[in-house]
Amino acid sequence: MVQKFDFISLVDTKTVDLDKINIPGFTFHLKNRKNIARVKSGGIAFGYKSHLENFVKPVENFSSLVYWWKISSDLLKTDQDVMIGNIYIPPENSVYKIPDAFNELEQEFLKFSIEYKYILLNGDFNSRTSRDVEYIETVHSQHDIVDTDNVDVLNNLELYDMSKVNVVWIQ
Repeated sequence: MVQKFDFISLVDTKTVDLDKINIPGFTFHLKNRKNIARVKSGGIAFGYKSHLENFVKPVENFSSLVYWWKISSDLLKTDQDVMIGNIYIPPENSVYKIPDAFNELEQEFLKFSIEYKYILLNGDFNSRTSRDVEYIETVHSQHDIVDTDNVDVLNNLELYDMSKVNVVWIQ
């Protein structure tokens, strides 16, 4: 089934540095919580067809919540490289919970959005809110400087022609 896809994003992989994901024809890279652990938890993996090796590069970042990858514009036939952020936010009751996870992700997103105009975020945001509201009202933010009023994505899909790339997210 996965052979028809070019990229595979996995989260909550429960892997450590000794583990490998082996799917014939694919190359996988892991971002694990720990090198070795008695009880495995969390983890992020990104895989791509091995013949795409020259078009896919990991990007250094500070957050343990996201694994960033840059996909070459040469492969996607876009005017700029595409950034993919594969995200795993630990659940609220986890010992690995980060108090301000969404702020941490926003900082990473803002950092990359200065240089890249194509950014895809995917993964497990563990965003169950129980009785809390499912949104945050923001009066002023750094996103206010972006002109979103003039974005017409549905009528400009040809600008974002990713139809030649198949992506699957498995959780």
